Amino acid sequence: MQKYFYKKLILLLYLGYLFSNDSAFTIGQNNRQIGLFKPYVMATKTLEISTHPILFFIKPNFRIKKYLGKKYDFAFAGRFSFDYPTNLLKLIQREGEFGILSIDPTIKKIPHLFTFQSELLSTKKIASFNITNKIGFSFCPGCDLDSRNIVDLPVIYPRMKLYENNILSNIGFDLEYLLSDKLILNTDLDFLMLPKEDIFIEHKFLLNYLLSKKILLTTGYKLAYGKYPYGTQLDLYPLIDISFHWSRK
Repeated sequence: MQKYFYKKLILLLYLGYLFSNDSAFTIGQNNRQIGLFKPYVMATKTLEISTHPILFFIKPNFRIKKYLGKKYDFAFAGRFSFDYPTNLLKLIQREGEFGILSIDPTIKKIPHLFTFQSELLSTKKIASFNITNKIGFSFCPGCDLDSRNIVDLPVIYPRMKLYENNILSNIGFDLEYLLSDKLILNTDLDFLMLPKEDIFIEHKFLLNYLLSKKILLTTGYKLAYGKYPYGTQLDLYPLIDISFHWSRK
């Protein structure tokens, strides 16, 4: 039971990074934002840099998005991400408290895992809608994580399989609707593809409400569907977050 709780805790860390909305646009010149689960984001008009500050000490990570301009009424951006999960995996490979991965002499030591992701995003504005398409590829050069060290939970499993299979591709569609000055709706549909695996499908719906000019309440759900070592499963997770927004001149 305790191990199950810690698995869910790790899942929350992965879900937190997935809270951010996908768009070719940045959050705006000199703007900043951070949430309880969302990463810290700072931006200029054409460049956006983000990282999860708490996770950074045990799971170094960052994401850079560069606005590339408009063509045929579509805005384009390139996004690059880096992640080093080795320290986090070693932290949870223990007996007792926080132990999730087994310590077994027949299981190889956790290697150094450097993951890179490159994505292309295109966004089109139609009235109060922002429609975004994205396509990306993730690489983990030389990674060879023992399959017994892969956490078989939704959302986590396909991303950890990258540490074994070396490559992961993704396609996604996002829709943002400005319902009012204080209420924004977001929904998406993502497909994750791994070699020799069935396609994993994820969907989320978020309701964003401005409590003030600087505080945003986000609530919604995430659906994850896929074939795991124990069988095919559909999972639903509630999402909630509070984020803070400000400008730095």
